[in-house]
Amino acid sequence: MGVMEATVPCFGGTRGPEIAKSLVDIQRSFDKQINLLRNLKYQILDVKAGTRWHDDFGTYKNGTKDLEVMMNNVIASAFEIISTVESGVELLEAFSFLAKRENIKRAVQRKTVEVFNLFNLELNHIKKVFGDQKRDPPIQWFHPPHAGRAIWATNFKNRIDRNQRLLEIAYYLSDSPEKREASATYKSLHSALEQYIMNTYNEWKNSIAENLQPMLEINLIVKVASTTSGVPTLECNFDPQLLTIFEEVRYWDRLGFAPPYQAHVLCVDT
Repeated sequence: MGVMEATVPCFGGTRGPEIAKSLVDIQRSFDKQINLLRNLKYQILDVKAGTRWHDDFGTYKNGTKDLEVMMNNVIASAFEIISTVESGVELLEAFSFLAKRENIKRAVQRKTVEVFNLFNLELNHIKKVFGDQKRDPPIQWFHPPHAGRAIWATNFKNRIDRNQRLLEIAYYLSDSPEKREASATYKSLHSALEQYIMNTYNEWKNSIAENLQPMLEINLIVKVASTTSGVPTLECNFDPQLLTIFEEVRYWDRLGFAPPYQAHVLCVDT
């Protein structure tokens, strides 16, 4: 077993085994090239050997160039199915570890640019969706109005934060214009999402009445005369605004925001 064959990184996905096998095949081919030089039947400094050394070493160099082409093809093939920043970073980590020759390093650098472009595309897509829908976002039916909007924006924020962290801890990624562009776009979008969440929180706080106690003093069950039979019926008279406040407090608390004092007292008392 060759040295590299024992240290081939693990590759995920359906094509992971295929990529690993291709790298092992390259390593074995390289070992064969090296062994040809190791097992020469003559002394390389022997002038009587004529041009045999130059011929054998030329064969080795040409074989190495062929292996570089094969390595570039493996890298290109591995990145063909990349659709997320996370999977791209995982591949970059693996190939950065394997890239020792300048041609291979340049190939990895080109793929690094592609991953940052992928992140830029994702950022610009989220930026457009956020700009188009922030006035009336598609929140879940069970979410209260204000907290639901904040959760919608938080999901976007968490998504870009995660990818940004992956790229920040990837110390092996070199600097590039695409990297700086992605960083600037991320900071701008992250700030806009945080401001939107804070504005939504303040809007909710300002919408709550100073005194909520009267909502608790009404009768929970009331007698209502039937418009058809004339027989009175009992109906629930619980203020629906209270239910909304309870849900807002619950979800804002999950988001890490303290409820206004009057809303907190209302929830504690009930």
